[in-house]
Order: sequence, then structure tokens, then C-alpha cells
Amino acid sequence: MSPAETETATFAMGCFWSSEALFGSVEAVVRTHVGYAGGTTVNPTYWTIADHIETIQLDYDPAKTHYRKLLQLFFSSHNTTRAPWKRRYTSAIFYHSLEQEQLAREEKFSLQEKSGEMVYTAIYPFKVFNLAEDRHQKYKQKHVSSRRGINALQHHCSCRNFFDT
Repeated sequence: MSPAETETATFAMGCFWSSEALFGSVEAVVRTHVGYAGGTTVNPTYWTIADHIETIQLDYDPAKTHYRKLLQLFFSSHNTTRAPWKRRYTSAIFYHSLEQEQLAREEKFSLQEKSGEMVYTAIYPFKVFNLAEDRHQKYKQKHVSSRRGINALQHHCSCRNFFDT
């Protein structure tokens, strides 16, 4: 059953298949979609992504988690100190409110201070999210065909306890 009220977060952390599986395993996340954001091309597709970034958009229950917790999972789940090798795989946060922007900038600054390294995560205002093709939605869940694959996916996406702290 979906909560009466949800909030939206939009992140990019490399290939959108893994990030969707990761955030999709979080109990407070109600739904996820993968797509393209941050560019100027109208109606981008996987093959005509142009200047867009592979992105995940999620709706979450704010009664069960806070945006800061989602940011902490975001920053801890991919290498933010490596410059992107392609625009489509850029680490980015697309904020939906001034509060999200402030929290994103605080978390990025904190990570830079702790690591002493440059954090390449871009922070942009949310403008448009273009839904990716159906074959990309829930890709990892659809393509785990062996027991070994299921265990790997569960290990990679076992972040429920992350939100208990």
C-alpha cells in the first residue's frame, strides 16, 4: 500500500540499472524509474541520449526516511572522486526544493572535507525527467537468472539496515 504522501529524489550515479536496484531495495522507497535528465535534447533515448545523464527518480515515504539518508546512501554507493569518463555516467543530484539543494551541498562538502579529495558530483536544479524505454525499467531484477546472480544482487542492494541507524 502506498503512503498518502511521497517526496521525489532524482540521482545519477553511473549506469542507472544498478542505482535503481540499490534504491529499489530501500523499504521507504515507494517506486523507482530510470530515465534521462540534465540535458537539452528533446525526447532522448538510450541511443540518442546526447547531453543527458542516466538518472534514477524515486518516490519515497518521508515518514519512513529523510532525504539526508538517501543522500548518504547515494554518496556511499559509488565513486564520487573520479571524474566521469562520459557525460551520460556523471554523478549528479537533481534537487526538487531549496531544502534538497542545501542538504546535497552540505553532504558533498562534508564528504570532500572527510576524504580530502575533489568530489565530482554535480548538483543541478531539477527540470525534466525523461522516462527511459521499458526494457531499462527494473533491468537488474528482470535479468538476474541464476542463484549466484540473485545473491550478488541481494548483496549489492542490501541497504535496508542502512536506514536503521
